[in-house]
Amino acid sequence: RLPPGWPNASASHEARRLAVGHIAEELRRIEAAGLIICHDDAAGESCSGTEESRRMHRELVSEAFERTKGDVVIIASGGMRHGRDALDAVEAGANAVQISSLLLTEGPRACRRIKDDLAQLLMQEGHKNLESVVGAAV
Repeated sequence: RLPPGWPNASASHEARRLAVGHIAEELRRIEAAGLIICHDDAAGESCSGTEESRRMHRELVSEAFERTKGDVVIIASGGMRHGRDALDAVEAGANAVQISSLLLTEGPRACRRIKDDLAQLLMQEGHKNLESVVGAAV
C-alpha cells in the first residue's frame, strides 16, 4: 500500500525521493522481496529532457538502495536504451533492469545488444561481474 500523500506526477523530485525512501524503508521492515522503480520521461515539469529524467530516476534507485541497505531487490524499469544506461542503473543500486519498451520497438535483439554492451563496459572498467557493481555509485 502506498503511503498517504503519495506524490502525483506533478510532485517535485524531492517529494518523490522522500516517498521512495519511505516506501523502501517500509519494504525492508516487512522483508518484502522487491521494488520496481519506474522511469518516466514525461514525469513532472521538473524533468527537462531525457538526460535529466534519467538522472532523477537513478537518484530514486539510489535512495531506495540506501534505505533498504541492499536487503530488497530493486528493479529499474524504463529509460534503458543502451548498456551504459543499464550499468548506470545497477551502479545506482538496481539488481536488475527492465527493458519492455525496447522489446516492442526492436524485438528480442534489444536484450542481446544491451547485454553485449554491458559485458563490454564491465570488462573495460575492470569489473569481475555485474553483481559486484550493484550500488557502487552510492
